[in-house]
Amino acid sequence: MTIAKQGLVNPVGGELITLTQTYPGAGVARAAEVVAPSSKTIYAIEIDNTANAATTYLKGYAAAPTIGSTNPTLILMAAGSTKVQYSFDVGFTMAEIHAATLTTNGFRGNTGPDGSVTVKFLLS
Repeated sequence: MTIAKQGLVNPVGGELITLTQTYPGAGVARAAEVVAPSSKTIYAIEIDNTANAATTYLKGYAAAPTIGSTNPTLILMAAGSTKVQYSFDVGFTMAEIHAATLTTNGFRGNTGPDGSVTVKFLLS
């Protein structure tokens, strides 16, 4: 058996950004956080929802949103007690990246899950 290691000449993604959101408290609306303040291309996203029994939705916005009334540019789902990875072979660009982890699909809702959710973004 032979193992070969080769460096990447032009790697996909040059930044790995980690966002961890914790439960804001009963009756407290979830706020979006700035992942990237300028234009970035997203190649992959990993959502770690292992601390929650309920489904969590990662919502991505191209500008600072009002959670619950601003339509997200991106919605990705992570079932309860799972870690899920999404990859985008050619990537897609957003003018800015603001993100929030919520318990409601679509643009409505501003409640975060009871446990922490960690999201990793591979960007360039």
